[in-house]
Amino acid sequence: MESKGIRIDSHVNLTFLDKVGMVMWFGFIPNQTDLVVGVALDDNEGVERGGHGFVPSSQTLDNLVGRNRGVQGHHNSCYLDSTLFAMFATVDAFDGVLERPGQAKDIDNYEEIKNTLREGIVNCLRRNKFVSAGQVLKLRKCLNDLDIIPGMMGEEKDPEEFINLLLDHALRHEPFIKLSTGQSSHVLQLFLDRADLPFEQQKQQQQVCDL
Repeated sequence: MESKGIRIDSHVNLTFLDKVGMVMWFGFIPNQTDLVVGVALDDNEGVERGGHGFVPSSQTLDNLVGRNRGVQGHHNSCYLDSTLFAMFATVDAFDGVLERPGQAKDIDNYEEIKNTLREGIVNCLRRNKFVSAGQVLKLRKCLNDLDIIPGMMGEEKDPEEFINLLLDHALRHEPFIKLSTGQSSHVLQLFLDRADLPFEQQKQQQQVCDL
């Protein structure tokens, strides 16, 4: 799709509907082999003819757990495997990082890292529900070659380190989180100041409201 000038966040004109909108998602849905493009219409609430329009295909838990499912771990890669799974298995919020064309400001191996992530990991995860350790190893090597965080090939790291290395240094994507204070970040840390522990959703809602 990128070769045709269409990518995530592209504005498109749907002539057959006489409407315009923004591309939000690329993917595959059950019982259909062609690539499906999800478009958020500018003048539509997402419901037409009694049904919802743009809704990414849902995947049941049975499709994502079990033997030969998920991202295969190897040599302290659990932090990376789980982060990639959380970002791309059933969520499309980060798909924009997979579609951005290279620019002059990018690092020399930007395309290699982007394609390794998109073709070797995300596409495999969404099509086959499984990513082999070899594909993850390719990504680890690309990140290790940046020589920013030592030990990417075998040492265990913090997920925040990995996210910042991937999104900020390697892919140079704009931060997803922008605060009212003017600050921006790829990661939002949650701090508790209560004795009783709330649910995860309550923690996130309270933290965001306080910013």
